Amino acid sequence: MKRFLPTLLLGVVAFLGGYATSELTKVSAQAQPSAAQTQNQAAQAPRKPLRSVVTGQATFFSGDDLKAIYQRPKEERYNVLLAGAPQYRLNISHHPYYDPPKMMAASKTMSHWDDGEMHEDNTQLYIILEGTGAVTVGGMAVTERTTTPGEHGGAPIEGGTGYKVKPGDWVLIPPNTWHQVQPDPGGITYGLVHIHTRTNIP
Repeated sequence: MKRFLPTLLLGVVAFLGGYATSELTKVSAQAQPSAAQTQNQAAQAPRKPLRSVVTGQATFFSGDDLKAIYQRPKEERYNVLLAGAPQYRLNISHHPYYDPPKMMAASKTMSHWDDGEMHEDNTQLYIILEGTGAVTVGGMAVTERTTTPGEHGGAPIEGGTGYKVKPGDWVLIPPNTWHQVQPDPGGITYGLVHIHTRTNIP
C-alpha cells in the first residue's frame, strides 16, 4: 500500500502534465494562423485608395500626379487604386511585356496575371496612358475558371477583336465581355475606370 500511493500520485501528476501540455499546444495552434490563412487574409484585405471620396467635393488628379504614379519600373505588373466607392474604382494599371510562347505555356496552368477576364456585373473603360499593345475584346476563353462570383478568368481568347492601342486611345468593355491586354515590348500603362453596373456590388 505504501508503494502504491506514491506510484498513483506520480501517475496523476504525469497525466495532468500531459493534459496541460496538450491543451497549451491546442491553444497555441489556434492562436497562430497558418501561412495559408495569413495569405488568404492579406489577399482579402481591402486596398486603401490614394484619395478619399467625399460627397459634394470634387477629387482632382493632375497630369503630373498621374505621371509620378505610372513612371516607375516597367518590369512588373502593378495596379494602383486612385479612388473608389462601392459603385466604382479608378486605377492606374501597368502590364509588362511578356514573351508570347511563355505566356501561352503559363496560360495552360491558368496561373498567369495576363490571362483574359470577364466580369458579369462590371463595365470597364481603359484609357491608354503610356506604351502600346493590343487589347482583345469579345470572343470566348478556351479554358475558363470562375475566380469569385461574377468574375471569370481564362485563356486563350478565341473569336475576339484585337485593337492596336496607343496613348490617347480608349477601350470600353461592357459586362459579360471577354478581354485581354497584350503589351508590346516596354509594356503598356492605362487608366482603368471600373464601374459596378448590375447586381453584385460588394
